[in-house]
Amino acid sequence: MKHFSKLSLVLLLMLVIIAVFTAGCATEEPVTPAPAPSPTQGEEPEAAEEVAYPTKPVEIVVGFNPGATCDILARGLATRLTDLWNVPVMVVNAPGANQATAYHDVAKADPDGHTLFIGVMQTFGQHEYYKTIDVPLQDFEWLGILVNEPLSIIVDADSKFQTFEDLLALDKIRYGDQGYESAAQPFIVTLMDAFNKDFIFTPGYGGADIAMSVKTGEQDFFSRGPAFNHRTGMADEYRVLLVSSDQRHPAEPDAPSLTEIAKKHNLPNLKPNPLYDLAFPIATTPGTPREIVDKIAETIKYLYTEDEQFLKWAEEQGVIHDMHPELIGHDVTEALVAQYIRGYQEIGLEELTERLQ
Repeated sequence: MKHFSKLSLVLLLMLVIIAVFTAGCATEEPVTPAPAPSPTQGEEPEAAEEVAYPTKPVEIVVGFNPGATCDILARGLATRLTDLWNVPVMVVNAPGANQATAYHDVAKADPDGHTLFIGVMQTFGQHEYYKTIDVPLQDFEWLGILVNEPLSIIVDADSKFQTFEDLLALDKIRYGDQGYESAAQPFIVTLMDAFNKDFIFTPGYGGADIAMSVKTGEQDFFSRGPAFNHRTGMADEYRVLLVSSDQRHPAEPDAPSLTEIAKKHNLPNLKPNPLYDLAFPIATTPGTPREIVDKIAETIKYLYTEDEQFLKWAEEQGVIHDMHPELIGHDVTEALVAQYIRGYQEIGLEELTERLQ
């Protein structure tokens, strides 16, 4: 064997060390990074940032003069919403064109939830039917039904009419209201036709005027909600003869329901109908972001279910019996709007108007 030089021995030693090191590394298991925790492990992800609302004063537009039910509801809400939101919430009365003026004012407002609108759903449904509104009813962002109350037949407390049958004893019944698109018309026409009664309708009355016309004897009755007397402080001035609902109303427990009257007179086809009620919805401008719509609706539902100050006010105003928290919310109100539109299409308002004329 030949002798290796020192340099050769060094190189040989280095090759041996490298081979041993490589073989040792090849036997080790590869290191796998620990998996990142899933959203259900550890802490929950941070909640989305809450929508900023309101950021300026809020207006509630009402299509009636002060003192109407819509106006009363608006002022009750405005007081508590001002406290809760820490911004001024103001009521704006914009009467005209049977609520269409206020309706269009809100439709043209900025779609940011700072302009709200309270009105009567049945009247909107008739506007939609006759195409007397520029913006379709279903385009609005609906927040809820504030009050849903039956209509009633109201007479002067000092009149000779003690019961509904006393009214029917007249040869012709005199009845007045705001116009042919009044929310009460489907109920009144259906009721009179069920009893085959002739009646004379006079349009053009405002809320206070029609109540006074009954006092003076110009008209025999008018139609509003059963709590009308209590809200206006005239509980002793008028008498409720009939309520359009299936059950008697807590505000007027002595007045028979439509179901009772129908049974008494053997009229099985005379039944309560959503079109015979007064629904007072609240809405905001079309195109308002859904998160703002939902936030407003949630605040209203809180008032209806938990806010003792608001609930006390509602009881004093006689509306608490017709407030239904389950009717607050965008989806449920949107479905009711579609129901009213279908209802008026089914009954055909042209025939109803001809009957009134």
